[in-house]
Amino acid sequence: MALTNLATKEFLIGDMGWYSCKLRHKLILLRYWNHLIKMDNNRLTKHIFYVDYDTLGFWCSKIYDILKEINSEHVFQNKEICNLQLCKEKLYALYEDSWCKEIKTKPKLRSYCTWKGEFGTEKYVKLNLTRSQRSIVAQFRSGTLPLRIETGRFTGLKIEERLCLICKDNISIETETHFLLECSHYTKEREIFLNETALELMLSKDYMIKKLFKDYPRKLSKFLAKILDLRKDVEYMQVI
Repeated sequence: MALTNLATKEFLIGDMGWYSCKLRHKLILLRYWNHLIKMDNNRLTKHIFYVDYDTLGFWCSKIYDILKEINSEHVFQNKEICNLQLCKEKLYALYEDSWCKEIKTKPKLRSYCTWKGEFGTEKYVKLNLTRSQRSIVAQFRSGTLPLRIETGRFTGLKIEERLCLICKDNISIETETHFLLECSHYTKEREIFLNETALELMLSKDYMIKKLFKDYPRKLSKFLAKILDLRKDVEYMQVI
């Protein structure tokens, strides 16, 4: 996925649906725990395991920490075989919960938090979009599209001061939602685009954007590219 290096890792992880390598490592440890529990007591490896267990050595302490994390300390205390599938579900759920909390702390992802329904690979990532199409959707979602809500921070502007310079009224903050669904400069292009999707502006803005990402990622990428070009033209004329 083509991305600007300004995107946060939380966005990348969320839209790609990537789980941490640490989770796989924890599951490998638990799998080997089951192997040791089932191992014959006469084996030397089993004797070494008991020594490490009795002294809460490095390896067994790691197992204990993992099981404690998912409220399954009894498995360790009773030397039971753990249910790997259940452990996996619990570990993944904890990871997703941690991710959800983390994205809410990132200013760039203020809009992303309202669109991202659940952890998992997004449709636009799996489609055979062109590099530029996938990139512009990713930039829009990650808060790195060069809109005033993003570029304003480079000059130290407060959020309420990052007004859209393209609108006629010039009183609205140029957020991603404003750029896509509200800015008056793109009214004609927006009407054509929404007619193709059968969506109406009377609907909730967040609902519309979620729907566009889910059902019309290709059309959305083309529309974003078109109005971004229009925006660049206006900026160029303003400079001249």
